[in-house]
Amino acid sequence: MKNIFFYGNIMPSDMTSGITKKVLSQISSLRKMGYQVYYTGYTSDGVAIFDNEDQKVFHEKYWFNSDKLNRYLRRWKLLATAKKFVSSTDLSFELSYLRFHFFDGSYLRLLKKLKENGSKIIVEAHSYPYRSKKVNPYLLTHIIDIIYEPFIRKYIDLVAAISNKKEIWGCKTVHIDNAIDINEVKLQNKKGAHKNKIRLICVSNERYYHGYKKLIRGLYEYYKTNGERNITINFVGEYKESTKILVQELSLDEHIYFSGKKYGSELEEAYNNADLGVGAFTARAGEQFGSSIKTKEYFAKGLPFINGWKEYSFDDSYPYVKRFPLNVDNIDFKKVEEFYDTIKSDKNMQLNMRNFAKENFTWLKQFEKVISFFEN
Repeated sequence: MKNIFFYGNIMPSDMTSGITKKVLSQISSLRKMGYQVYYTGYTSDGVAIFDNEDQKVFHEKYWFNSDKLNRYLRRWKLLATAKKFVSSTDLSFELSYLRFHFFDGSYLRLLKKLKENGSKIIVEAHSYPYRSKKVNPYLLTHIIDIIYEPFIRKYIDLVAAISNKKEIWGCKTVHIDNAIDINEVKLQNKKGAHKNKIRLICVSNERYYHGYKKLIRGLYEYYKTNGERNITINFVGEYKESTKILVQELSLDEHIYFSGKKYGSELEEAYNNADLGVGAFTARAGEQFGSSIKTKEYFAKGLPFINGWKEYSFDDSYPYVKRFPLNVDNIDFKKVEEFYDTIKSDKNMQLNMRNFAKENFTWLKQFEKVISFFEN
């Protein structure tokens, strides 16, 4: 079997993390394609390399005893340990697949070592574009990234781009979508539906581009203008304090609740008691297009959803998704109501959405595009 080295900045034990679930699904799909995958990850006390059986074969502890300090420095520890493993192992890696993690000297040294060992290198541009013209906490990181980009691009054979850009970092690209392991996602077994109630679910760890305050203010405006339906939003995951405070300030506690992180049967139960999913409503780095893992899971579950981002694989004519413009306007819940009433009686909806996911949103489909690049 051929070997792949997978650089992933994940905590493999944390299955509440969307990034962890994504990377482990990618690894599972590569294994189904016949590859042995060795991958990197964080542990409770350090960083490690895991083999094809998910066993630690190389482990180094963090430099310090401070959790806060280690969380800040663990990226560099992971990159250094990955380079050390590649330098010391007798394994050869035909391909190396690396999540983009900002370019700097540590990332450059790992790429150089992989290239010296004869590996073809693929970097996944999972959040492109990522540079903002605004002054923000990552400004210095972006400056370093810009400085190192010309030195790093010569080691990259292909960029797996969750973008339609034909060239990124001066490198050849192949377009991929975020995807899922569909066998790990259960079809929704809907419970408790009621004609006078619409239950929304949002499963996420909140970021600025999610735009949930537009959602919350929109629900407030719905009731301010005599909205009659009982609409609820279940926020599952981690959310900003400012978002929670806004719910209290607008006296929406009876309609919006934060149920914390959930996984396994608890998460399934939350999904089963939902009528609509929630996507993201604000442009990221000025881009209208995005590719969310969460929306792919909604498809696999057969759960219709509201969204803001334009997606690459379907347009606004798709019947089970309602898209709102990426502007400053709050979400119009009268339109949410109309959308739900239009599709709620469609008996083929779940199967249609599930089949669409099978055809478009599996990692096997995405990696076929990537691997075929090296076979042509």
